[in-house]
Amino acid sequence: MGSEKTTIRSIRWLILALLGISAMAVLAEDAVPDLRIFPEKERKDMLKAYWTRMSKEQPIPVAALKEWEARRVLIQKQAMDGFGLDPRPSNVPLELTYGVSLERDDCTISRVYFQTFPGFYATAFLYMPKNTTFPAPSVLHPHGHWANWSADDIVQSRCIGLARRGYVSLVIQYEHFEDLATGLPVRGVFLWNNIRGLDVLESLPQVDKQRIGVTGASGGGMQTLDVAALDPRIQCAAITVWPTYYHRVCYFHVFGCCYYSPLGAMRYMDQPDLIAMIAPRPAAVFTVTGDWTAGFIDHEAKEVAAVYDLFNAEAGPKVDHVEGQQPYRLFSSRNGRYIAERWEGLHDYTQAMRERMYWWMDWWLKGKRDPKPLPEEDLKMEKPITLQALRGDVPKARQWSNPNLASVVRGWRRFQPPALKTKAEVIAYTQKMKAVVMDLLDEKDAAGPKTVESSTLGKETLAGWEVEKLWYVSEPDVRIPALFIKRPGTATPAKKVVIVTSSNGKNDVFVEPLHSMCQAMLKEGRAILAIDQRLRGEWAFTVTPPGQMPTLDWQGNVRVWGRPELGMAAHDIRAAIAWLGTRQDCSTESLRVVGSGHTAGYAALLAAALDARIQECVADLNHSDFSEGFSDYPPSATAPAYAKRAPVLARILRHGNVGEFAALVAPRKLELLNANPRTSFQTAESAYQLLGTGKQLTIQRKEEGADREAAVVNGEFEEGIKGWKCEDGSAPTLSTQRADLGKAALQLDPKQKVTGEPVAIKPLTEYRLFMRVSKPLRSMLNVELLREGQPFKLVSDNTDRMAFEECDYDFLSKPSETSLQIVFSTSDYPPEEGPVLVDTVRLVAGNQMELLKPDGKECLSATGFEKLEVGAAVPMKTAPGFFIPYGPGSENQVVAEGKDGRKALHIKNGPGTYATLASTIQAPLKRGGTYRFEVVARGKGTLGMCFWHIPPHLTSRLDNAELTDAWKTYTLDFFVESQPQLHPLPTVSVTGEMWVDRMSLKLAEAAKP
Repeated sequence: MGSEKTTIRSIRWLILALLGISAMAVLAEDAVPDLRIFPEKERKDMLKAYWTRMSKEQPIPVAALKEWEARRVLIQKQAMDGFGLDPRPSNVPLELTYGVSLERDDCTISRVYFQTFPGFYATAFLYMPKNTTFPAPSVLHPHGHWANWSADDIVQSRCIGLARRGYVSLVIQYEHFEDLATGLPVRGVFLWNNIRGLDVLESLPQVDKQRIGVTGASGGGMQTLDVAALDPRIQCAAITVWPTYYHRVCYFHVFGCCYYSPLGAMRYMDQPDLIAMIAPRPAAVFTVTGDWTAGFIDHEAKEVAAVYDLFNAEAGPKVDHVEGQQPYRLFSSRNGRYIAERWEGLHDYTQAMRERMYWWMDWWLKGKRDPKPLPEEDLKMEKPITLQALRGDVPKARQWSNPNLASVVRGWRRFQPPALKTKAEVIAYTQKMKAVVMDLLDEKDAAGPKTVESSTLGKETLAGWEVEKLWYVSEPDVRIPALFIKRPGTATPAKKVVIVTSSNGKNDVFVEPLHSMCQAMLKEGRAILAIDQRLRGEWAFTVTPPGQMPTLDWQGNVRVWGRPELGMAAHDIRAAIAWLGTRQDCSTESLRVVGSGHTAGYAALLAAALDARIQECVADLNHSDFSEGFSDYPPSATAPAYAKRAPVLARILRHGNVGEFAALVAPRKLELLNANPRTSFQTAESAYQLLGTGKQLTIQRKEEGADREAAVVNGEFEEGIKGWKCEDGSAPTLSTQRADLGKAALQLDPKQKVTGEPVAIKPLTEYRLFMRVSKPLRSMLNVELLREGQPFKLVSDNTDRMAFEECDYDFLSKPSETSLQIVFSTSDYPPEEGPVLVDTVRLVAGNQMELLKPDGKECLSATGFEKLEVGAAVPMKTAPGFFIPYGPGSENQVVAEGKDGRKALHIKNGPGTYATLASTIQAPLKRGGTYRFEVVARGKGTLGMCFWHIPPHLTSRLDNAELTDAWKTYTLDFFVESQPQLHPLPTVSVTGEMWVDRMSLKLAEAAKP
């Protein structure tokens, strides 16, 4: 009985601690000794060794056609699953719609729209040749990350060149959206839109269905590879500046593209396998000396050629060199159906490469057996803005966004909670689901690690504890830093152990709230093993400053490896259990695992789901679950609050949410802290009840009163917005009518404003307003901020969704502002479609940005930026400018007087460096409008201009404009392709020295109806 009371007391300590009752550090920061296990160089070498092993290239392991055919079937299935397209989405009607066309001498360029997912329409340019015979051959052109997307000269040039040769071309604008929770990555969206693009080409009477090719460069080369490998309708492919082993683009010390990969691809293949899957259909691969594809021809190309040579098919061209062309290296399969070329130059699709592509397509799609390419005639491209202005309208098209797309995908493939009714059903369900968890986490052995190597580095007394510093091996190249903690002077060595893991690392046991919890557990006679799970603590990677290349970002790596961070962390916990089994003074009997925060709580839960040696599990769920959206934010103690959601675990919602996986711990003791009130735990509760152990499950939800249904989180503290009132002074309605809401929410009636009390904010601080809202069909949610009592309209958001969605908006507070109020109003929905419900409102403070200092002492007031305000042609406001300097030679930027007495912004950089001036503009930019961004400047060096977030990625830019000593106006025109989801960010960069007099944004051409 006494032992039971002690346990209850310790758990109470734990709950209080993890709820954050105290935020005081036990030891002053300068009083905590160095608890690192590894010197910095050794730590980095260990990280790199692990990265190298995980990213090791995988040559194609076949030598006979029968072996390859078997492997091809396996890759086909696993790749489609990795793209999130197994099972395939439904082939909704294309509903091909034509927009405006542009007539040229050689072709007609038309804007077209077609449906890919229900309600989602891809947009594309269709190049229809003139002076040719139909039906004609056609080519699909996925585009890459070029400055002007599908309208860029790099894309236009080859479409026009092929049109002159009689080819129909289709260029699909890619959409960067995904739903990892159900296993649909952005590359899967690319692939599906391209598959539907082939459906479009096949539907056109001008196209010969038996003669369809595909080509693209960079990200377009990636898409070319995917659709050619996985859709047999492609009869010829030309893949440019993309293919390589995955290890060449995985993150460590270089920029990588692993975010653009099939999920878990390296569990079963490497990229050469995808190229080989095109065989025996013809494929050409063009690489260059100046990017990551330089080594392809020496290694990967030969593997692919060996697969092609297994097929007995019509022979291709025999070409060893091309007269008059720039030097390149050529490698070919013996049957000539596959060639690989390396060209001198940088990442591009040059004229010489295009000429080779024309020749390759003509050979296979037209039967023209020319011995060498014909030269490309002079091409006249359209201005990108001219093509972007070719538009049409699809009234029922839904706005591309992650929440919108997720609602469709989850309806198509989300799990159904089991209806557990008997003990036998619980046992069968848990056995099935444990196999699912093993696969999701990429755990190979259900029993877990057996024996481990370890090393003790010494002991010391700290904060009244006996602390042993050590490391143990979790898997090859992985040594986990740990602290083994006991009460000093204990006569009998501790037998019962608690494994503690925190998202901030093992040192958290010396900082509240974990310190008090550990103190309580030590008093009850337990020992503590605090570990740095991957990728936390000493295993954390370096967070790169904004605007610079990432030095070590593994979130892309874990996608392509198929080894998620949660899988690594759960394995490290299980290896810790094996290490405890090697000690004479420990026992794994009554073993408890505690996980605190973001990844650690989920890792503890999943480790307990797999490993029956864990008898008690306490998991902090961080007020989230897997349906709330993932955070790819680098693991860091300084990560902003809005990034601290559930950790990434791809495909999880195909099988369950937290409540389903919690059921796997039954009948052992499980405490879930900081559970999301909206999460259903019915499956877990049913499992525990049916096993007769209902008291072993404790779920602590953060219940809130009616006056806290909408909360504001400001920086590191939470403050309820009390006194929500309607415009007439009455209290707003609280609704619980939505079954998936789980608690009351503000119900917003039409044309009625609802306002909260003012909330304190910090001047010159960047904020993100984060909301979870249910908006019925055709509803409009208007959000206003009353900043110091002055209204500032933030957004007017149209939608066609009934389900809840998350949306967030950024703004920068002004120097004079200390408080704001949030005001909601709604309009334009029929009563039968229901009200708008506001479930959650959070205001999160980001990094504070200081204004420029004219004399190095005082911050410049907002009025000092009048010269930088936007043009009067468009009503808008601009936040103060800020700088991101690059390189050690950049000097502090100051406001100075120009030679002619003008007050100007002065930027000066050292050799080989440049700096960027950016200003967040909150403006009602309209879809379909053309805008002109102007900068009045003078100086010495070069000027660059670009406009981000229209749509959410870069659309237009001006590079290396020569500055003059006289004031000059530099202009950049851009077209708003779709309604901006983020605040536009005009950016000016300089190499050398520059004075900026003003920036302006003007409407050049209004959106046409």
